[in-house]
Amino acid sequence: MRGKVKYAGLALALVLVAAVGASAQAPLPFTETFDAGAGLPVGWTETHTSVSVPPVQWSVDATPAGLVGPGPDGPTFGGSVGSLNYNDGTNFAGTGSNSGNVTSPEISTVGAGGTIVVTFRCNYQTETTAGTFDVRQMQVLNGATLAVISTFNFQTTGVPVPQTCAAMGTYHAHTLSVPIGVVPTVRIRYLFNTVDGVGNAFDGWFVDSLGVTCPDAIAPTVPTLLTPADASIVSAGAVPLDWTDSTDTTSCGAGTIANYVVEVDITNPPVAPFSFTASPTVSTVITTPLPVGVYFWRVRAVDAAGNVSANSTVFSFTIEPPFPPVADSLFVNESTAGAQTGRSGFVDPVIDESPNFSAIYNDPNTIDFAIGLRFQIAADPTFLVLDFDSGPLGIAPFLAQGERTPDLTIGINLLRDTVYYWRIQFTDLGGLTGAFSTAQSFRIGDSFEFGVRGGSTHHGRRCYVSTAAFEGPSPQVEGLMKWREGSLEASSAGQVASRWYGTAGAACSNAARRAPGAARVGLAPLATAAGHPGASAALAAIAFALLLVAAARRL
Repeated sequence: MRGKVKYAGLALALVLVAAVGASAQAPLPFTETFDAGAGLPVGWTETHTSVSVPPVQWSVDATPAGLVGPGPDGPTFGGSVGSLNYNDGTNFAGTGSNSGNVTSPEISTVGAGGTIVVTFRCNYQTETTAGTFDVRQMQVLNGATLAVISTFNFQTTGVPVPQTCAAMGTYHAHTLSVPIGVVPTVRIRYLFNTVDGVGNAFDGWFVDSLGVTCPDAIAPTVPTLLTPADASIVSAGAVPLDWTDSTDTTSCGAGTIANYVVEVDITNPPVAPFSFTASPTVSTVITTPLPVGVYFWRVRAVDAAGNVSANSTVFSFTIEPPFPPVADSLFVNESTAGAQTGRSGFVDPVIDESPNFSAIYNDPNTIDFAIGLRFQIAADPTFLVLDFDSGPLGIAPFLAQGERTPDLTIGINLLRDTVYYWRIQFTDLGGLTGAFSTAQSFRIGDSFEFGVRGGSTHHGRRCYVSTAAFEGPSPQVEGLMKWREGSLEASSAGQVASRWYGTAGAACSNAARRAPGAARVGLAPLATAAGHPGASAALAAIAFALLLVAAARRL
């Protein structure tokens, strides 16, 4: 007895659950993708007349798996898992004429205002040559009584007037506005009828992405442009554009964004004919390759009802050449006090073993900047062997077009009397790194030049012979040194004599140390001449040369 009561209670509970499920209504907006798995979705019902095995009927799957008709699309839309289709997994031949219908659960129309909008996509391979063959229809029913409110015919001809279908084998969209009056719920039904048993060995009818919503008179939200940021510098070629997703609402809930409209042009705002335009369904797109120049772009959104948002704010971007031009006007040690002024071409000599370097930045984009650089120094003109490589360096603040870099230091000593080459490359604000500049050559001065040139950082070499003759620093030695630097080297002849002295002076000084008295007697006329500002530099050079000859003979 207790067992019977238990089972009776269970039966009552199942009835109550069934009743609750039957009374449940899907709210607007209603969507069904037919991707939940094999079999009909919850709440859908199906009937068919086919008695073949397997039966020809409405089901949810992805068969037949081959192409549908001559078109490119298969049994599902957009590569989804399944679709609602009428066939037996292969075709709808069965054992003769057959038919079937499938009906959705009740859909609440609260907020619809007496009209609903039904959208879906379909594909087909059926007879289309006569209006009495292979009837394809969709109906909107009273949700409670199943009375037909509207019928839509998808045959090529027939009554009611058929809806326009795209070519066989191609998924295409249908949007149907349906007046429903005051009924609180509706159902959607799809019907297929072969009418006869001829010409039924085709794939069938395929339905996907069903939606039921309210009429939509509300425009989507305006997109916000993201990248490239306004006034950006971008690389030449195709440009990725990105913006925020728009949202859409209807009087009874969320709507659907159908696509975006992207416009790119050289005018602000963009005007047709555009440099690039597209209608992507997602909030990003890549342009076709665009020529070098300044472009302006904007985006607007379009919802499933055809409402269009306002245009976004216009952003600009500049497409630059593939690489910025190489640097020019290279300078070596120009800013070091008293050193050789830099210039293009060969700089000779540079009186500094650790000189500074600088260059002018050039780029045809006047709004562009250099944000980095790299420079190299080598005694090898091919730069296969480097004496110094700065590696990538940042520039702060950024360097504008036509501006010169700050002094670039190397922190090492280069070899004297050696020819070097240096070059530089820049990286611009768009992240592009240009080619290295044409190399500029320079020679680090020799020891003689370091000893006699003003501004040298390597002082300390005394006058060999006079220092030995006068046995240390003296007014005569200082006078002779000033004369050598101020007068002797003012003439080319004096420079030759001074250079020879820089080579042979050490040996001559040994002789002077052995006979300082004789050396002082020999230097006296030269010291006297050096003490007279009006003395000819050429005459003094001759006297200096004679002194050196005499010293050499004595040695």
